[in-house]
Amino acid sequence: MPGSNPNFPYPPLADGVGAIRILTIHPADFSEALVCTLGSHTFSEHRHYAALSYTWDDAYRDNSALPTSKSMIAVPPELRSSVTWDGRSQGSQGPQAADSSTLSELESNKPDPITINAHPFLVHHNLHLCMLHLRSPTHPLKLWIDAVCINQDDTDECNKQVAIMSFIYSRADKVIAWLGAKPFPNQQNPFHCMSMDWKAGESSQLGAALAGDAKMRYTTILDKHTLSRLADSSYWTRLWIVQEACLAYDLEFVYGSNVWSFDRIRMLDPLEGIPHYDTDEKMRYGPMLRLIEARLARHTDVTRLENLIERFRGQACSDLKDRVYGLIGLANDARPFSDDGYQTFKKGRIKINRLRSFYDIWEDVVNHVYSLPRPIPRAWTLPGPAGTHADKLLRTLDREEREISIVRTSAIVQEALGQQVKCPSQSIESQGYNSSMRGTIRVIGYAAGKIVQMGPDYESLVRSPEANHEWVESWDEYYREERELQELRAMNEEYMFRILRFDKEDLSRIRHIRSLETTGWLMTSPALGSCDDQTGRWSELQSFPTQTSGILPNQHIQQQEPDPGISGVRICLGSNYVVALVPAEAEVGDVIVRFWNCRVAIVMRPFPLHTDRRFGLLLVGRADVARTDEQQANGRSDPYAERSLSFNARACPGRGAVDVEMDLPTLQIITTSLGNENR
Repeated sequence: MPGSNPNFPYPPLADGVGAIRILTIHPADFSEALVCTLGSHTFSEHRHYAALSYTWDDAYRDNSALPTSKSMIAVPPELRSSVTWDGRSQGSQGPQAADSSTLSELESNKPDPITINAHPFLVHHNLHLCMLHLRSPTHPLKLWIDAVCINQDDTDECNKQVAIMSFIYSRADKVIAWLGAKPFPNQQNPFHCMSMDWKAGESSQLGAALAGDAKMRYTTILDKHTLSRLADSSYWTRLWIVQEACLAYDLEFVYGSNVWSFDRIRMLDPLEGIPHYDTDEKMRYGPMLRLIEARLARHTDVTRLENLIERFRGQACSDLKDRVYGLIGLANDARPFSDDGYQTFKKGRIKINRLRSFYDIWEDVVNHVYSLPRPIPRAWTLPGPAGTHADKLLRTLDREEREISIVRTSAIVQEALGQQVKCPSQSIESQGYNSSMRGTIRVIGYAAGKIVQMGPDYESLVRSPEANHEWVESWDEYYREERELQELRAMNEEYMFRILRFDKEDLSRIRHIRSLETTGWLMTSPALGSCDDQTGRWSELQSFPTQTSGILPNQHIQQQEPDPGISGVRICLGSNYVVALVPAEAEVGDVIVRFWNCRVAIVMRPFPLHTDRRFGLLLVGRADVARTDEQQANGRSDPYAERSLSFNARACPGRGAVDVEMDLPTLQIITTSLGNENR
């Protein structure tokens, strides 16, 4: 198996030039042992090869019992769902599913290693099945297979080969997507059945087609039942296949002995005839359709790195870092590298190194996304060449798009990395890190509301019926109209259901944060109340508190986590129907600042700057905010944020936009998930 061939003599790769190893599977009958040759080649040699896209684990549960040689016994049908290809039990039945004699017999069922360069070489069961089905009876088949062609025990080589993975797949004559083997239920000799199917099928013709000696013959039949079986393959759920399938010039899908072109698959509508209420059936085809859509849109804005991470953040992988590393090669705005010859700050380049921490990888992605403004679609244009006022205005709009969206992007990347991103546990100062050396970034949020009333602490809220009733009854001190109270009741019901599921770690993230680098600016004026015709939400913000004691920050962010048992988290009520959990240091008059299209929120304390209509804001800490009915009805979209952060609002002081300067450690802390929900 990959990582289990430490003594195999890999042919060395040429230094200083692009080089890969190519595996040649020698022609033979299906029943014969796999014999291969592995050679090292540079890209300048213009070698022809096909790249394999597959999953290391079995693509189907029933595939795990299929033998890989004629000498292996047939697994009894009643045990096929509980015993894997190497005799280990799986599933809910546990090891007791097979008695000791049966398991002892199954020990002989382990696959023989394949032979490469006259040496034994262990591969995963799924790959073994794949190679048997792809082998030609007449022609050598040249393949690039990551588990074989990369020395998995050499970290430096892995980093370098991963960095050029996109080049490997885009240069291949074909990319063969292995979806798994066909099932042979109730057959005493499934290996013989696979052999007969191989002889009658199309997969054995790949070698001749790649050599140019025959035209590729495709499977003609693809009925609904077969399509449903294809959709059930775990292939579609894996992370690495996204890059591999999307970068292919010629993509072909192989299922057992059947072969279909990508065009044949994409022309089908698997959802046709499925009732709209049958969500389970629609979910079955979700991963397949998502990959097809990504391949069709591979030359568009869809393949910007941030979009890829968001779209495929739920794909399965053995190393969560691959949810970034496995997509960089496909991104049209990023380039992976592993050599020290490049500097990490060079635009568009992200270093591949599996030894780096999750925080370093998150920081790389955030810096990358933030540094590359994305041209936003415009329904109008301004005349004038580059360098004119019109051109500068358009560039400013592009720049502000990044500043508005970077908080949401940060949260999505942390979710993709499994919430494993952790700022160093020691204080930053103790590590010799000065945040001023790394600089700050400017983000744009909006003032969601001003705290008008502090409620009970979290523990009392969830444990005491009396405290809960007093909290609800206190709303009419500020909101007096029945329609306002109705909206608050509905929002509070949904919010209480959510926060009751917070654990101690979630509560510890609603915390006081000290950071000198995090400051904000809010434009306001005596006419603020007229800037929002619907709520008049700014009418109360004319008298800001000037008391800032207790929140003046130290030079460095404090990384020590508070004791979650005594967190002091409290619920509060704000203007514009704001209900939020805030740290104990928050007080009436503080402003809840939210960010576009996500649940991220912070508490900031305003103070007058004695300049024209401008107020400063100091960071108090992180908050968690309930969604209004309007936000819930629009799904992920936040209509108020759209209005507050639109170009017209940004151009009109007083609409609620807030400029915030913060360092990356602070950004990481405020965008960590709460209750498994970033959005």
